[in-house]
Amino acid sequence: MKNIMQLLFDHILDRTYEFYLPHTKYMAYHMQQMAAERRLLEQLTPDQQSLFEEYQECRSNSDLETLYATFLASFDLGISLSSRPFP
Repeated sequence: MKNIMQLLFDHILDRTYEFYLPHTKYMAYHMQQMAAERRLLEQLTPDQQSLFEEYQECRSNSDLETLYATFLASFDLGISLSSRPFP
């Protein structure tokens, strides 16, 4: 069984995460990234494309872990704030 933090994180990614994306510059950066990726892939040999796909998978995993760390830090902050007495 997954731990509770992983379950909460998965819930956020599955159900609420996309709600917040329009409030950021995500879409603009994503479109730039996709255009640059298309231009790059057009210039790579098949072997280079394979290596690039491996890089993308590693990068994706790294980005996901960064999101998870941010989630844990935010959760910790929420707990910390909720346990402080209000003035």
